[in-house]
Amino acid sequence: MLLARRRTIASLARLVVPFALLLLIAPLVGAQGAVQQEPLPPPGTAPPFGLYLSSGYPPTPGAIGYTAINPLTLADLPGAVVPPMVNQGVTLFSRDGSTAAGSDRGDIVIWDLRTGRERTHFYPDAAVSPVALSDDGSRLVAELITRSPDATLHPGMWQVFDTARGEMLVTIPGEPPEADRVLVDPVGWRLYRLDTGYARSPAALPPARIRVDDLTTGQEIGQISLPGMVAGQWPSNERVQGESVGVEDEPGFALSPDGRQLAVVHPARDAVTLIDTRTLRIERTVELGQATSLGQRLVRLLPFWPQTAAAKGDEGTFRRAVFATDGRHLYVTGDRYTMVHGQMIVQRLGLTVVDLARGTISKPVLASEAIVDILPAPDGRSIYAAGDREPGQGGVDHSAILRLDATTLKPFAERSFPNARSLLLVPRVAAV
Repeated sequence: MLLARRRTIASLARLVVPFALLLLIAPLVGAQGAVQQEPLPPPGTAPPFGLYLSSGYPPTPGAIGYTAINPLTLADLPGAVVPPMVNQGVTLFSRDGSTAAGSDRGDIVIWDLRTGRERTHFYPDAAVSPVALSDDGSRLVAELITRSPDATLHPGMWQVFDTARGEMLVTIPGEPPEADRVLVDPVGWRLYRLDTGYARSPAALPPARIRVDDLTTGQEIGQISLPGMVAGQWPSNERVQGESVGVEDEPGFALSPDGRQLAVVHPARDAVTLIDTRTLRIERTVELGQATSLGQRLVRLLPFWPQTAAAKGDEGTFRRAVFATDGRHLYVTGDRYTMVHGQMIVQRLGLTVVDLARGTISKPVLASEAIVDILPAPDGRSIYAAGDREPGQGGVDHSAILRLDATTLKPFAERSFPNARSLLLVPRVAAV
């Protein structure tokens, strides 16, 4: 009888304690997300860029349009002229502010940012996806999309085009394993490909590697091995509806604005490996320490919070990283997928900022969102983030866009929507 009573008390405690913790931390967590008041610049002062909000996601030329919004308050700008290129698939802009590039049904379109007019429209032999423009806008690297025998689309190779004539200059073949992450240095004109492997267990995974190619000559410059990083794919012991469940840990991969440093975020632990691109050697691995508040520490005690159920798929952790404009901070986001009693649970890891010199990581924001955009502002003062929350009761989507402080991630402005949205940041010369 005494044993049964103890079991009843323990069961009640498991139910009551999480709710008590929620009541305790709700004010703490809410306070962290409060929008901060920020002094606005003098009238007539405008950021050196324009900001545009899509009407849906993913943004599709001809199907989804963009609206101009205020880069400071995120409010709509009624009557503002949206450059034609914004609604015609433009996604890339050269650093010198001269050129924009995009894709229209597999074709490549080049725009002159100074005149706002189309400069070149050419038709590659196969469907390509623009990846990056060179610093001066004279060259474009694109990913060639091929179709396998089972009709699956996947990247096959990379090609470099002359943006004035549409002439293909260089081809860099892809080879298995396909790159999980691809970066382009627009100044040094290099291609960086991060490859991870497959094994029967995580202990047997080959080291992740970065392959470096010269986009001018098409020749390989070198490779960088990343020992000690668990990244790649392997089978798990879980089975759902008779099918095995795989595990995939995918690192974040980012290039500093000056092209001198690569950052690789470890998927399974809070660590960042930094690589010198001049020597192609690992500089150091930064183990990140997180200074958390009482509210954040209590949140960690709650089972699966904030998490959502998802359709079946692979377990694992997926990271994404973007360098700050100053090159000293790194923005990191991601998701973790765990199979629990045949149900895939998705834990959103939120958005954090890493101080690479101090080795510290901030408290996460947008912890309930799937982050779809991280856009550092060119002035270095703030970043823009767009997050999509999975449908809740009634199948209704919710999303938010935010303007955040570049180093603290404190929110300056925020807007919410009933459907997913994305942001496009355009140099001011093209926004007027």
